Amino acid sequence: MNVWVKRTILAGSGFVSAALIAFVLLWLTAPPATIALPAIKISLPEDGLRSSVAEGARRSRFDRESAKKIKSTKDKVDARSASGTSGRLEREPAGASPQGPVSLRPLLNDEAEVHIATTLAKTGEAALLGKALSDGLFLYLNRINSADGGIGGVIQVMLDQRDDESRLRTGAKHILKLKRTIPLFFSPLSDGLLEKVLVPLLDKDEAACLFPVAGIRPRPLPENLVYFRASYVDELHALVHYTRNVLKKQRIALFYEDSSWGRTAKAALTQILKFYKLKLLTSASYQSGTVNVMPALKKMAAAEPQVVICVANGRPAYNFIREAVNDKLHYVQFLGISRLAGIQEHLLASRGITLTTSSVVPNPRTSSLPIVKQYRADMQHYLPNKGLSTYGLEGYICSALVSDALTKLPANATVGTLLGSFEKLRGVNFQGMPLSYYKGGLSHSVWMNDGPDTEWRHYQLPAGGA
Repeated sequence: MNVWVKRTILAGSGFVSAALIAFVLLWLTAPPATIALPAIKISLPEDGLRSSVAEGARRSRFDRESAKKIKSTKDKVDARSASGTSGRLEREPAGASPQGPVSLRPLLNDEAEVHIATTLAKTGEAALLGKALSDGLFLYLNRINSADGGIGGVIQVMLDQRDDESRLRTGAKHILKLKRTIPLFFSPLSDGLLEKVLVPLLDKDEAACLFPVAGIRPRPLPENLVYFRASYVDELHALVHYTRNVLKKQRIALFYEDSSWGRTAKAALTQILKFYKLKLLTSASYQSGTVNVMPALKKMAAAEPQVVICVANGRPAYNFIREAVNDKLHYVQFLGISRLAGIQEHLLASRGITLTTSSVVPNPRTSSLPIVKQYRADMQHYLPNKGLSTYGLEGYICSALVSDALTKLPANATVGTLLGSFEKLRGVNFQGMPLSYYKGGLSHSVWMNDGPDTEWRHYQLPAGGA
C-alpha cells in the first residue's frame, strides 16, 4: 500500500477517535435533560373538623368580589380633588383593625405602598435557612424599591419581617398581632406555623398567604393560599425515582419527625413506593422538638437499609446521619428533603459524609436559567460577602413573582385580585421557570441537589404533581 495512503488512513482514524472522545466528554458534562415523572394518585387524610368549619365559614372569593364593587384609588383621589379637599386618602388610626374579609381589602394604600409581612427564623434552630430566605426576599424587593423607584417607578413593596426564633409560640404571637394591620403574609418558613396558626385564619378570610416555605399542603386546601414551591410529596417522588433509576437501590428506609407533617410524608412515601412496586423497608422517628435519635438509630441499623430518606429538621437529621456513619452504616446513601440543604455542606466539610437532597429551585451556582443568572448578579452587586443558597434563590424568585404580578394589576386591586392572578397562570415560562397553577401550587419542578458545583437533575411532575 502506498505510504501516503497509509498516512491518510491513520490521520482519518485519529480524527475520528478525537471526535468520539470529544462527543463522549460533551455527553458526560452536558446538563441532564428534564425527567418527566408520572402522575401518582396519593390519598392523604383530610382534616375533617377544618373541612366543616371552612365550608360553613367561606364563600367563593370570586363571588364576593363580583358582589361588592370597589372604586379605584384614582377615582377616590379625583372625587376629593373635585370637592376641593386633599387628594390624599384618609388613613386609619395606628393600630386600628380593618373590618371585612381580607380578600376584599385593597392592596395599595394612599402612599402607593403594598404592605406584606413574614415571620421566619433569624435565631434558633432554623436560623440558617431563615437568614438565607430573608436575604433572597429583601434582595429583589430592595433592588426594585431603590434602584427602580418601586414597581413601575411608583409602587413600593414594604416587607415587615419578624423573627420567630424557630419557635411556634413566638411566630404565633407575631402573626396574631400583624394580622390586624398587615393580613397578607409572604413566605413564612415554618410548617407548624402554617398548619396551626395561619390556616385557621385563612379559612375565615382573616388573613392571606403567598408562597409559604412549607412542604406539606393542608387538606382541604384553604382559600387565600398560593404556593410557589413543589410539595414534599413531589420531592419524595423525585427522591424515589432517583433512588430506583440512578442509585439502582431498592432497600429504602425512612427517618422522619413524629409530627403531623412527618407522618403525612411517611404515608405519601409508602404510596409512591407502592407505585414503583417497592416497599418501605423500615421507618424510624424522633419526637418533635428533640434531637434524641438513638432509638431510631438502633431500629435503622437492625434493618440494614441501602438508602435512608430523611424527612426531618436540620439538627436531628445531622445527629442521626453522623451517628449512623459512626455505627457502621457508612455504606448507606443518605437522601433528604429540601429543608436539609442547610446541613449538606457542613456534613461534607466536617465529616466527609455525602447527603443528597431534593430542591425546589435549580442550582444557584451553575444554573443558566435567566432568573438564576439575575440572582447571582444581584448577589454579587448588593451582597457580595454572602454565599449563594437554595433558600436565598427561592426567596428571590418569590419576590420577583409578586413584583411581576403587581405590575399587571389595576389601581383598585384587592388582596383577592392578587391571589386570583396567580390562580390563572397556566403554562407560563417565568424567566426559565415553568409555572402552572394547580391545586394551590405554581411550580411542580424538583431538582436533585448532589453537590454545589454540579448540574442538578431536573424532575418535572405533571401539573398537580404526585
